Amino acid sequence: SISPDFANLLHEPTLTPLTQSVMRTSTPNEVLWQINLFGENSITEISALMETWEAVTLERLQEPVVIVRKESTIYPSVEDIVPTREARRNFYTLHFVTPTTFKSDGEYALFPSSRLIIQSLVNKWNAIYPHLSMKDEDAIRMLQEGLRIRNYKLNSTTYPMGGLKLPGFMGYVELQAKLSDPIHELWHMLYCISPYTGIGVKTALGMGAVTTKF
Repeated sequence: SISPDFANLLHEPTLTPLTQSVMRTSTPNEVLWQINLFGENSITEISALMETWEAVTLERLQEPVVIVRKESTIYPSVEDIVPTREARRNFYTLHFVTPTTFKSDGEYALFPSSRLIIQSLVNKWNAIYPHLSMKDEDAIRMLQEGLRIRNYKLNSTTYPMGGLKLPGFMGYVELQAKLSDPIHELWHMLYCISPYTGIGVKTALGMGAVTTKF
């Protein structure tokens, strides 16, 4: 449904300029489909397409999925996503609300680590905001050394994709931050964008959706 040039772009071995997830709501037979778009090209191509949707036909369902409500928000700049950090926080919670995994040493990770979380978020940040890229290796090392998983509640799970079942996890982790003020600012920015970028692999295909709120 999109232009051939943009379709080819989505298959490039770089960060796909969208993430999406499907989650249940408290209403029976209703789900929330969240799509995050990055960059003018992605917004122009896909938001125009979404405006035309009234129902979606899925191969495994006999009846079309009816779209009952649409909401959209545009954030013109990173400042609109990342609020000013008013007070120093020592603990941060990340909720993995769809199956999440990382590719590490050729294997899918069954458990998150602060290093994998930071590495994923930094890579996504640098792809979305190349003019504000985080490429200081010392700063990233200090981030990795200053963040530790203090508490967690996770369940292993799988995610069906292309005839395979990718191993992953869902649940939450609580991270303890012991960082200098400048490095804490970097972590604050990464934490604030995580609900939009997702964490881990296959975020364009529904994995790795996170929220920072209970």
